[in-house]
Amino acid sequence: FEGAHNLNLSFYADKRSDNIIASGSFDTNAKIWDLRIKNCIHTLKNHNKKVSAVCISPDSRFLVSGGEDGMAFAWDIKMCRPIFQY
Repeated sequence: FEGAHNLNLSFYADKRSDNIIASGSFDTNAKIWDLRIKNCIHTLKNHNKKVSAVCISPDSRFLVSGGEDGMAFAWDIKMCRPIFQY
C-alpha cells in the first residue's frame, strides 16, 4: 500500500462497507485508507506519541483517535482536520 506508516502499526479500525479503514501507529499518525485504490487518502497528525486507538463513525464522516500522549481527537474525515480535542 502506498503511504504506509514509517513505524509499527499499533491499531486499525475496519469500515469495509465503504471500502475505508483507519490505522494508528508508533509514528504518531493516524491514517485513513481507501481499499479500492490501495492507498492512504489522509494522514492525520496531531498526536505527540503513539496512536493506540482509532474508530470510524458509522456514517464514515468522522474518526476518533486516541494516543499515548493522553489526547483524543475527533476528526472530520472529508476536511482532514480535528473538530474536537480532549
